[in-house]
Amino acid sequence: MQIGSELFLGVRRPLPSFTSTDPRLNGMMHELMMRVREFSHQVKLMFKEWEDKLVTEQTIQARLSMCAIYIHAMTCSLAKLDSHIRNGLSGEKLAYEMSVVEHLCSMFGLAIEEEVRALRTNADVSMKRAADAVLKHIDSLPNIDFAIPERTMDMKARGTGAKLNPVNEEAIPHFGAGSVFHGDVIKRAQPQRA
Repeated sequence: MQIGSELFLGVRRPLPSFTSTDPRLNGMMHELMMRVREFSHQVKLMFKEWEDKLVTEQTIQARLSMCAIYIHAMTCSLAKLDSHIRNGLSGEKLAYEMSVVEHLCSMFGLAIEEEVRALRTNADVSMKRAADAVLKHIDSLPNIDFAIPERTMDMKARGTGAKLNPVNEEAIPHFGAGSVFHGDVIKRAQPQRA
């Protein structure tokens, strides 16, 4: 019943809970919990909408994955800040870290909103048509005009390509016969002893 109300009525589950954080982080933690809940809801909706095709819809997968990465980054940033506060961080250093983490959470929040919006408002249909057209065009080009690595997955292309007409490599810098670097050599950093 609960999953049905989520999928068909748009009902969200309660926010996940958090405990034991410094009260100064409550606002950012609350936003993180809202992002987690919304991400969970969007994953369920995408499975409902795409069903088995979700496995092959890489653009949908990428958007959901990016949301997960942003949520993870927010979580790590807040956990590190909370740890620093517990270990006595205060004053200007605390103000600095709080402002940086607050900005990170704001940026990641906006990025999550953009990824969620792009789940439904995107150019995926035209992108797929363009990709098919490009691949078809590429297949029509003769291999002889291109350098094709021997590790290519396309067996028809192996052993063909620009081997007969070697690629002009004059513009490509090669290393080993001399370096083009003329600056000071940076020595390996040594750990400093306290």
